[in-house]
Amino acid sequence: YVVGQDFINGRPVLEGWDRDYDYKKDYHISSGPDSTSIENIDILDNHTAIMSGWTKNATQKRSGFVSKINLADYSTEWTKGLFQGTNIHKITDHCRVSRNGTEYIVGFIENNSYVGDSDQKNAGLLFLMDTNGNVTVSKSTENITNSSAGNAVDLHIKKIKPGAPDTGDFFFAGSDNRTNNTRTPAWGYGNVF
Repeated sequence: YVVGQDFINGRPVLEGWDRDYDYKKDYHISSGPDSTSIENIDILDNHTAIMSGWTKNATQKRSGFVSKINLADYSTEWTKGLFQGTNIHKITDHCRVSRNGTEYIVGFIENNSYVGDSDQKNAGLLFLMDTNGNVTVSKSTENITNSSAGNAVDLHIKKIKPGAPDTGDFFFAGSDNRTNNTRTPAWGYGNVF
C-alpha cells in the first residue's frame, strides 16, 4: 500500500498494489473539505490500517487526523481529528506498538504558533492512542532539558519506529531547536508505560 496526496482533488489517496507490483485500487479519503495529506500508514494484523496526516477542513489552519481503514473493502472504520482549534496541527509520523498483547499507536503532532500555517518543525505533542482512536496520554516536547549540554530545547520528531515486539518500546528521530535558532539531530527511546 502507498499513501499520498491527490493535488487535483485535494484529498489523500491510498493505493493498493499486489506482491507483483500490479496496481489494484485507489481509495480517496475525505475527512472533510480539503483533506489534504496522509503522512504515514501502518498495517495492523487484522487487515486494517492506521493512517495519519493533516487536513484543513475548509479552514486556514491544519488539524491532525488519524483514520482506521478496513483494507478488505477500503471502508473507513473511524477518523479522529486531534487537537482541533489549537496550534497543534500536523501529524508527522506514528507507529503501532504492542505491550503484553495490547496494541497502541504512538504519534507526534507538530505545534505551530506562526501565522500562515507554515512548517516550522517546532516542538509538539508525543501522544499515545488506543486502536479505537482515543488519545490516552500526550506529552509536550517543548523546553526539554538536554542532559549533555544542560540547555532547554524544543524537540521535533520526524520518525517513530517500534522497538522489540510486545515490549511497548519505540524509538524516535528528529531534531532539536535551541534558543540561538540552530538545529541539531536528535533521537530517543520511549515505552508506552
